[in-house]
Amino acid sequence: MGGTAVTHLEHGVACKQGRARDAVLRPIDGRDELALCETPGGAAGRANALLKRVLVRLGPIDSVSIEHVRALVLGDREQLLFRLNALSFGPSMDVAAMCPNAECGEPLDIDVDLDVLADAASQQDDTSAAPVARLDGRAFAIRPLTGGDLECVAALAAEDPDAAAARLVETCVGEPARSGDGRLRAAVAEGLVAFDRRAETIVHATCPNCGAQAPLLVDAGALVLDRMAGKRRLLREVHIIARAYHWPEADILALPLERRRAYLDLVQDTELEE
Repeated sequence: MGGTAVTHLEHGVACKQGRARDAVLRPIDGRDELALCETPGGAAGRANALLKRVLVRLGPIDSVSIEHVRALVLGDREQLLFRLNALSFGPSMDVAAMCPNAECGEPLDIDVDLDVLADAASQQDDTSAAPVARLDGRAFAIRPLTGGDLECVAALAAEDPDAAAARLVETCVGEPARSGDGRLRAAVAEGLVAFDRRAETIVHATCPNCGAQAPLLVDAGALVLDRMAGKRRLLREVHIIARAYHWPEADILALPLERRRAYLDLVQDTELEE
């Protein structure tokens, strides 16, 4: 952990030179955690804001804006969030799930390798082609979904997931009158998956109790946001380290997250020994 990581994106974002695909990330630090604590909105907007902070470079773009981040297709965004999680917290983590067998219901701990998910190969042959939906023998171009689209429908999704899904279809096809058509929605979903195979990540586990297969949809944004400190915990950690080492707040917040927590453990171990 520490340093930076380079990730090659499948689609990238438009730039003067064509497509910016090589992303350089730095690990999360306390300044990022504090900023995210004070960022209003839902998880999609907070994940976008986090990526904007930690992206050091995106291809030739050395000043990555929130609009660049919002323009990332979902698969590229997921890939970056998996990589950021691994860079900041370590390459593996346990994800809790339940056995899908109603007669079993065994709690499961699924070991997820974040670097493997970030590096997962796509089967897409030509990433320059536009996504296409097919319905009733007709093929029509659709726009891929982006992190900005998720941010736009976040409030609606919290109240009415079906309405949010219809809004996303409208975004893809530009036909509001037909966005509630279930067949159209299915066709659009199929076209998006074919174009952006990283957009959804599913890991599989086997229940040790009954042997049932347990597929789990993994949300890269939720995983990394859940591992970051809330404001009260963050300030308490800063307080404990500042009291022990007499360092200013800004220096403590600038520490990579794992190093800050290592110092915190040392302080607490010392207090126990005394």
